[in-house]
Amino acid sequence: KSSTIRRIEADLKRYYLNDPIIDIPLKDMTRHQITAWLNHKIIHDGVTNRKNFFNLITIFKNVFAYCYGEELIEQNTFSKATYRKELLADYAKPADETQVFTKQEQEAIIAMAYQRFYEHERHTSYLGIPLLFQTGLRIGELVVLESTDYDKENRILHISKSETRTYSREEDGTIIYNGAEVGDPKKQASVRDIPLTNEACGIIELIMETNRKNGQEDGNFLFVFNNRRIKGNAVLKRLYALCDEKDILRRSTHKIRKTTLSTLLDVCMKEDISDISAIRLLAGHVDESTLMKNYIFSTRKDELPDLLTKALSSNAWKHLETS
Repeated sequence: KSSTIRRIEADLKRYYLNDPIIDIPLKDMTRHQITAWLNHKIIHDGVTNRKNFFNLITIFKNVFAYCYGEELIEQNTFSKATYRKELLADYAKPADETQVFTKQEQEAIIAMAYQRFYEHERHTSYLGIPLLFQTGLRIGELVVLESTDYDKENRILHISKSETRTYSREEDGTIIYNGAEVGDPKKQASVRDIPLTNEACGIIELIMETNRKNGQEDGNFLFVFNNRRIKGNAVLKRLYALCDEKDILRRSTHKIRKTTLSTLLDVCMKEDISDISAIRLLAGHVDESTLMKNYIFSTRKDELPDLLTKALSSNAWKHLETS
């Protein structure tokens, strides 16, 4: 992916280009030199964030692996190096209030999105916001939806593509952003069918009706303005504007996705449903660990005292009844 390439190039400049180790040929590096360098990065340069550190070693690791595989060097010395793993900081999950919208915030934003749509009826980008809350889609998946992806009879939305940012490189090495295009989904698990609620179906049909009424068309794309597909950034700007207007902390369209998935898990817990595979499939994730680690936050933090009291009181009465 182009974003991965840009990150690797940034890491190369940040960690390697001004470091003396860049001048040592791979074939001459010893295990002790690499070990000392890795520990120096952790202890003296302060690269203790686990994610940043693994991004750092990715370059070294892959270069050695490639050169060894192509028989350019006799041994993969990097594979024998070690580092002080205990000094790396564990992943700290962000605060809930920075990652998801509360129930009250959701209601306020959705109501305002509908209001702004009816005031500016050609701007279907506003309707993308409530549809995100209803489906948990990635923003790149939302803005490339086509009318043919909507199965009205079976109330299903078929996801098979995504918006992709494209870049090119100038002769001097500068990376230029060329725009957003329709491309393949993020991963194979992203190809999926999403069941739709009544409200989600209503939103999609309202978008299609509005496009017909205003003569908006760009192929079969749902989100169109001035006969051109609406980009993901346009929906994000609408969301930020609504947050500012309602004095709500700015959170991205990806935080809407986290909100929806967190809400679904909350429902599963209340209904005593232990299998969360359905939520994973809906999210387009390969396994449950991604879902649980990065997407599950509390949308009901203000209600926690009452929920805790209710839960513990309920458990206490059950214990008395069985004693």
